[in-house]
Amino acid sequence: MRANNVVQSYHLTPVLVFIDAFLMMITTGVVYLSFESFRNEQEFGLLVSTICGVLLIMTYSLGGVYQAWRHKTHLYFFTRVGFSWLLVVFAVWVAYAVISQQLYLPSWLYLWFFVAGLLTYGYRLFIGLVLQWSRARGFNNKTILFIGEKASVDEMSAYFSENRHFGFDVFGQVYVDDESDDFTLPESLLATLQDEGNAPTELWLCLPLAKSAMIKNMVFALKNSASDIRLVPQLDDQMLLSHPYQAIMGLNVVDLNYSPLHGVNHAIKAVTDIVFSIVILVLISPVMITLICAVKLTSKGPVLFVQQRNGAGGKIVNIYKFRSMKVHKESENKVTQATKGDSRLTPIGGFIRRTSLDELPQFINVLQGRMSIVGPRPHARSHNSEYSRLVDSYMSRHRVKPGITGWAQVNGFRGETDTLDKMEDRVSYDLWYIENWSWGLDVKIIIKTVFKGFINKNAY
Repeated sequence: MRANNVVQSYHLTPVLVFIDAFLMMITTGVVYLSFESFRNEQEFGLLVSTICGVLLIMTYSLGGVYQAWRHKTHLYFFTRVGFSWLLVVFAVWVAYAVISQQLYLPSWLYLWFFVAGLLTYGYRLFIGLVLQWSRARGFNNKTILFIGEKASVDEMSAYFSENRHFGFDVFGQVYVDDESDDFTLPESLLATLQDEGNAPTELWLCLPLAKSAMIKNMVFALKNSASDIRLVPQLDDQMLLSHPYQAIMGLNVVDLNYSPLHGVNHAIKAVTDIVFSIVILVLISPVMITLICAVKLTSKGPVLFVQQRNGAGGKIVNIYKFRSMKVHKESENKVTQATKGDSRLTPIGGFIRRTSLDELPQFINVLQGRMSIVGPRPHARSHNSEYSRLVDSYMSRHRVKPGITGWAQVNGFRGETDTLDKMEDRVSYDLWYIENWSWGLDVKIIIKTVFKGFINKNAY
């Protein structure tokens, strides 16, 4: 299921920002007392720790750390806080290396990051556990009245009854006729719903969009209710509702084939690609030189393998790789994927493919504007022609630039696609990425690639 990017504002956000800022001030005090080197360069240390604090709060905000706690798990906050922490550490490390020409951060800065992350996650964990404990015992709970088709109502009621720590209690259930669009809420129920002292906190309408007339009639009948009203669409309807709409020349238009990679977001991604590519190419230049020599010495032929692929908008672009196979000629309009034990591999070909080292020249493609660091992996043109007829929405992958790594790759869909199911899964992940893009998601994918995406048993 593809989720949308709309998140309700949270009225406690300013309070949580203040708490986080206060805890980071305490962190700076701990570092001050612990390191003489910090005290000796007090003004510099205070400036750096302040910048780190501001960056951390900004990434907390962008990363969803300030969302409402009632609907989130402890794992959610742990991963968001941890991801924000790693992102700021990386940004500060790059800035410090560029300014000071040193690769190692001061020791006190590592302690600062550790204590800040521990404190800002620790109090969330503590409050979350207290809230779960209290809600499981009926405190601070919301009540829900479910109205809709019996199967949906029973499923939702059972779910919340079995998970009382979510903070929702089942107020009651009202069933509608699955076969008819005619339904009138009983007068006694309407009277209860208009009584602020006895009404449930929320009304959930568990109805398909096909019953739009019934939904409109219910919303009208409930206009004087003291309860909040939510619509719980069926799975088949959620694809439509997961997309935003915008006003164009006075008309509200739903973007059914939507990606947030437009305008400012497109510019942000382009700048990020350029900056990251320059930094990475400088860092990996010794590896690149070593591979150039290794490829040249172990087999005859060019160092780089150049292949035409479809880029953004389907435009044909040249993609660079270190050559991992012996020079050979494919049949016309056919590209044979590498398989386990492929005889065409050079002595080091299997190694550089399994470790993704053959992909390193593609950072040059990124600087040329042909590719992005993160995006759907480019497939051979013959594969595009084949799978565009077999996989729904396959060509939608080309709404953005292809990437060196991608959401599908860090989730295990890399290497040979010897079955249609594998390609369908890969495309599904690619489309999810396109429709849910964010700068933070790109950085998350890059970090996951560093730790788990380079070596893959499916890459031959």
